[in-house]
Amino acid sequence: MTGSNIILSHTTMCDRKFPTSCPLCQDRLEAQDEALRYNAKNAQLARSLGWTDIVELGESLLGRPVGGAPDSRDQAKIPDWCGDWQAAGALVAQYGVSVRIWPHGVKARIDVVPVSHQTFFGNHRDRATAIRHAIVSAVVMHLEFTKPFAEPSRRIDPLKEELSIQIAKHNHFSRETQ
Repeated sequence: MTGSNIILSHTTMCDRKFPTSCPLCQDRLEAQDEALRYNAKNAQLARSLGWTDIVELGESLLGRPVGGAPDSRDQAKIPDWCGDWQAAGALVAQYGVSVRIWPHGVKARIDVVPVSHQTFFGNHRDRATAIRHAIVSAVVMHLEFTKPFAEPSRRIDPLKEELSIQIAKHNHFSRETQ
């Protein structure tokens, strides 16, 4: 038969009640679970970096970066740090992440603030993805640890506030009398 387009479906081989018994369905389920896990980690890092209004669109994430994105209605594609070496490499350079590869996994560490994350190769589809995941996790831990120190305290001293109210009242009354 030349030129025939025969489409073979795995539905005849698959038991839909137990999709894990079908290798094709099992692969698809694992890929979906992995994509959800990496999107969640990318979204967590984006929120730690100050992105807001994060939404999932297909297999990508969109959000509003810190400075906005005026050319695209204040939305931009969030980098796929867990899936792209270019994006993960930028994190390594910016935060000084050191990576140590062990026979069973990888450990990413940031020495400025001593945080590290260890990931096992068996929990990821390949070694490269496990390394990127460890890098992203270490940066998230670093940002979460340094966040309280980076934000100034918003507590107001009651005496200073009372004094500023008195000064404002005085300035208001002195303008009215002039």
